[in-house]
Amino acid sequence: MGILRRASVVSIFVLTVAVVLAIGSVSFAADLAVRYAIVSADKDGVTVKGTIRVEVHNLTGSTMKNVDLRIAHAGPYSIAKGLFQFGSIPPGNAKTVTGSYLFDEASLATGTPLLWRIDYDTEVGSHQQVIVPGIQIGQ
Repeated sequence: MGILRRASVVSIFVLTVAVVLAIGSVSFAADLAVRYAIVSADKDGVTVKGTIRVEVHNLTGSTMKNVDLRIAHAGPYSIAKGLFQFGSIPPGNAKTVTGSYLFDEASLATGTPLLWRIDYDTEVGSHQQVIVPGIQIGQ
């Protein structure tokens, strides 16, 4: 009984730390949201390639300029030209880009959300870089 109780306490602690870390990363990127959909997928051995549609939402009250989006994961993920470019996104608006991708099938099969690195310039000219967990939406 004592071992089970300790295991439960450890499990709750680990879960709490994971939630705090997840909330921290999401609140850090609260100015942006990324949604993506896998439009097509062709398996080729251990890789999957196809088309992906990505939306970047500007949740702020000011225009974001020179918005670039890259995969933030290490490992076998790539997108066309290494980045998607969105240009300027007005406050409260979103822009969508469709492009090609090449992912490792095992990594994609985990269901873990893709992490995106977003670079942009603010209206006052400062450069920002954030990492945002994407939300996968239906095709």
